[in-house]
Formats: sequence, C-alpha cells, structure tokens
Amino acid sequence: MAAQQQQSGSCGGVTVTISTPTDNGKSGWSVGQVVDGRGSHYIPTAFSLAVTDTASGASFVIPFGVKGGGNGNHQQQTVTCSFPDTDPSDANLTIGDVEQFTGTTFAAPADDPAALAFAVTAVAK
Repeated sequence: MAAQQQQSGSCGGVTVTISTPTDNGKSGWSVGQVVDGRGSHYIPTAFSLAVTDTASGASFVIPFGVKGGGNGNHQQQTVTCSFPDTDPSDANLTIGDVEQFTGTTFAAPADDPAALAFAVTAVAK
C-alpha cells in the first residue's frame, strides 16, 4: 500500500479528515478516503488555490487542474472541500509572494498579508 498523508478541512460545511496517497499516482487524481470509519471517499474533479488578502478580506481563486477537461464525473453531484495552509513557513506570506509563485496578478497591494487554502471539487461516494 502506498504511503498515506492526512489533511483536515471542510467538505460542504462538514469537517473531515481525508487520507490520500503521498504520491497521488501519475495523474494526481487519487481518491481521498474519509477517515471516519464509514468507508466514504471523495473522487476529485478539480483543484484550485484560494488566496485571501487578510488585510482587506478580498479573495481570489486560481484554478489549476480540471479532470477530463471539465468532463470528468460531470453528471454527478459535487462538493467543494477546502484545506487551509497550515505550514508554519507560510505564516508571513504576502500577496506579492503568491503573485511571484503563481505568476498571477491580483487587484491587491503586494505587501498585504496573504492566507492560502487548497480547494478540491469532488464527487462524494
């Protein structure tokens, strides 16, 4: 069995802990197993990065992966899961840092503090 990592976040307003393979396979579309004893899981269909300017409250979304060109699991109901960045080394990030890393320009001052969250749109099973 592949090495696993756990992340805690919120899926559709429900707090969950999800276990995923650390390597996420070659495609990055590995299923996330909910650590709840019921055997439920989430099948990812899209990934994005949510950036919040914590000085003004403005938020921005950077989509960076959509399964099947937007056609993956497209006839099934999805839920959005959000996993906040808890890496202590990111505690002093600024909007300018995120702009430089992502190549995206935001309508916010570059020196404003930034908070990140990883978002996954998924089909719950």
